[in-house]
Amino acid sequence: MDEYTVIWIVDGKAETETVPWGAEPSHPIPVRPADPIYSYMFAGWSPAIVPVSGDTVYTAVFSRHPYPYSPFNPFSPNKPVFALGGPKPEYENGIMNGVSDTLFDPYGTLTGGMVVTVLYRIEGEPETAYGGTFMDVPAGEWFTDGVE
Repeated sequence: MDEYTVIWIVDGKAETETVPWGAEPSHPIPVRPADPIYSYMFAGWSPAIVPVSGDTVYTAVFSRHPYPYSPFNPFSPNKPVFALGGPKPEYENGIMNGVSDTLFDPYGTLTGGMVVTVLYRIEGEPETAYGGTFMDVPAGEWFTDGVE
């Protein structure tokens, strides 16, 4: 009776077994541990399992599902806003001030005004003069000097 090698690959780890010709190989349903952003569900084997007619390699396929409310998930509908509990280098140096005097929103939307203000502050807030070059940048706004 001919026997063939079947290799099962689960998360990069290989398990080998010998299966007789014509038998349909089977393997326990594998489990992939979750991480801070995703949980995983076994979706099947690639290629599909068929009766053995030669050496074969099967790879476990997992579908990935984000935790919608994880603070580590950048796509979370409820992105956390953290209270400023301790000193942060960016906060201490005045480069980033947060969304208020007591809240910092690391998953919030970064606007163009915020980017130019951060860059302006990193450069030591050099002297600028309002020139009105950009029609959408009014004088006296918190981002005006950064744009200028």
